[in-house]
Amino acid sequence: MQAMDRGMFITDGMSEESVLAMIKKIRPVRVDVPLVRIGPNMDGGYLVPDDFDDLKLCISPGVGPTSAFELECAKMGMEVLMADASVDGPAAQHDNFHFVKKFVNGYQSSESITFDQLIQSHGFEDQEFLLQMDIESSEYDTILSMSEKALKHARIILLELHDVGQLWNLYFYRIFNAVWTKLQTTHYCVHLHPNNCAHVVNYKNIDIPNVIECSFIRKDRAEIVSDNVKLPHTLDFKNGEGNDIELSTIWSD
Repeated sequence: MQAMDRGMFITDGMSEESVLAMIKKIRPVRVDVPLVRIGPNMDGGYLVPDDFDDLKLCISPGVGPTSAFELECAKMGMEVLMADASVDGPAAQHDNFHFVKKFVNGYQSSESITFDQLIQSHGFEDQEFLLQMDIESSEYDTILSMSEKALKHARIILLELHDVGQLWNLYFYRIFNAVWTKLQTTHYCVHLHPNNCAHVVNYKNIDIPNVIECSFIRKDRAEIVSDNVKLPHTLDFKNGEGNDIELSTIWSD
């Protein structure tokens, strides 16, 4: 079935009611921890819950062409563990940087490693951390394979979700629901921001950005203040060239 806007091909398997229910499920909440921006005012910058006391570790699968976010974390005193088989190292250098030339995924292979294997290989399995992950759709398998112990050690999660416009596809819907349900067990979603690097799927008059940045905080670190969150946040910036994407009110009001 062809989407009505920008021509993305999707499979029509889910009802409108199911998709709207999922969007409602992933809407952010406002908590008693404010958001700050780390990284540049462009792609690579994120809104992060301001809860860094005694936080000494950042895990960052997916390196890409910029390491500005990781560099700020390192300058805050964090050890930063990065992993990506597509590059030979981070774009910047710091004594606190550690790099593994492997993809993070839900399985182990000659060029892939699971999240638990990544942190265990550096002796970080018992340490609390900030997770910033942008791994081009491998986030779903990675989160589903992540141990309960590892997830509970993630104080803050910054996650870029890809292919979200495929929520109309029954198979993808089930995977997405499993991932979000797992995250919601331990964490609150406190912010959403669509990445304008990708298009918006408009189908049955519902707009779904295909790539969305999500910020989470572990539930024991915050209290919900309100279920009503205004988007965009004043600290949001568009990721790249062109117009930014504004989420419709079904995502926040």
